[in-house]
Amino acid sequence: DGEKGFLMAGFIQGFNGTPGDGKTTFVLWRLLISLQRDPKLFAIYADMDNSLSLAQQRYNRIRGTEFPDRIAYWHPVMQAPDGTVIPPPSLSDDTWLEIVKEIVARGQKPLIVFDTMSSFLNGANENDSSVWAPIMNKFRLLTQHGATIVCIHHRGKTPGKNSRGSEVYEGALDTLWLVESEISEDRIILNTTIRASKARICHLPPRSFDMIDGRYVERVESTQERVSTYIAQHLGKSRDVITNMPGCPFARRTVEKVIDEGLLAKVYMRKSDRKIYLYDEDEAAAMKAKAKKDKKENNNDM
Repeated sequence: DGEKGFLMAGFIQGFNGTPGDGKTTFVLWRLLISLQRDPKLFAIYADMDNSLSLAQQRYNRIRGTEFPDRIAYWHPVMQAPDGTVIPPPSLSDDTWLEIVKEIVARGQKPLIVFDTMSSFLNGANENDSSVWAPIMNKFRLLTQHGATIVCIHHRGKTPGKNSRGSEVYEGALDTLWLVESEISEDRIILNTTIRASKARICHLPPRSFDMIDGRYVERVESTQERVSTYIAQHLGKSRDVITNMPGCPFARRTVEKVIDEGLLAKVYMRKSDRKIYLYDEDEAAAMKAKAKKDKKENNNDM
């Protein structure tokens, strides 16, 4: 959709979160933005997780009058024009490839959302790598034929586990965003933060959005604030380590510029070992006073 990390063309992307954390709401919003920007995009939203009435209410609320109704919604109880009920096929079914080829042949760009991955497993053991391998291989084949794939999935129950089930799922993703939301007592999303736990193209900074009048509004951080946050996560490491960690060349140059040109007053590099630290004015004054005292004590010892 024109922004690094969100619904990138030809990628397999994951949006993971705990139940009720706004995964579907966020993905639907980004999908509507993509459709608004690209008239050739053809989006299929395959939903095996939500009730049809709830899904329709959510979609209409997010779409409002701002976005066109261009999502081909596929739900297991929806009827075809002839009255037959055709649920979305299994994830490894060749039908998906036929659909992608047909869309591409029309000169359009297929994008398919699967919500949620577990609900498409039809009771299979999600911890079994042999269950996930053919599915993720099929997804890669779809991208090779021109599709973009978006997977909505649950986070693991154990701390630090970003995805529920086998590691094969996460290993096959090009980008994985972790979705976290603050929810009110009456189950309304107040704000959402997404963090990239995996990104094959470059470093993707976390992004935060407030929900205002039913619309996401991004909190804009300055470049200096982002670099400051990044450095604060790696205090005590050398300048060379910190500047070489970002995977994106532009991000590396930005961090180098901030450190080397002293653009952040609270960033300093200790000359003795070239390690990076943060401090404010009070801390800086205290450090200078301590250094002066240490120097005086050393002279007295001599």
